Amino acid sequence: MPKRRSKKDVFRSKFLNEPFTREMLDIFESEVRMLEKAYFKQLGRFTYTTGKAFTPTRSGNLRDSATLSSEINYATGEAFNIKYAAPYAYSIHEGEQMEPADLEATGEYPWSRYTRSYKRKDGTTVSEHRKTYKKYYKPIQVNNTWVSVDQTSIKPRANKWMQKAWKFVFKREDSLARKLLPRELTIKKPETS
Repeated sequence: MPKRRSKKDVFRSKFLNEPFTREMLDIFESEVRMLEKAYFKQLGRFTYTTGKAFTPTRSGNLRDSATLSSEINYATGEAFNIKYAAPYAYSIHEGEQMEPADLEATGEYPWSRYTRSYKRKDGTTVSEHRKTYKKYYKPIQVNNTWVSVDQTSIKPRANKWMQKAWKFVFKREDSLARKLLPRELTIKKPETS
């Protein structure tokens, strides 16, 4: 009486011992890519919304300038692309010195602020007024003293909101995905024309 074969042995003999045809490999690859696209689209959307929540806001222009492109580019390894149209986004994110054109794009200059009435140390009263500073100058507190500083001459502290957002998203992925995904996003400096 012949020995009865288990289901496992039948599966092995039918599928694993047969050589894969090019057609079978192409079908398998297309199925994996479809699953991959859906996963990366969801991951990109979650990173995008989290990044918008972490974006520093004064006027909201920086946050509102963000766009998400979920086109996968296998040649460059990009699964999704988040772009900020605001020209000063890279300078704020990476803490680079801002050019006058970047400062102009923020819409904050010339800097103007309302000042309430107050008494000086010598006893004179300064009435309430609106103070407008020279172009690209802004008041900054240094050693308990306020000074007006040219913003094109200082290097701001980096505010890496997209890296913070990615860290938030990255921690929520399973352990296998964390092994495959990069620990940090690649931030590219925009090309200037």
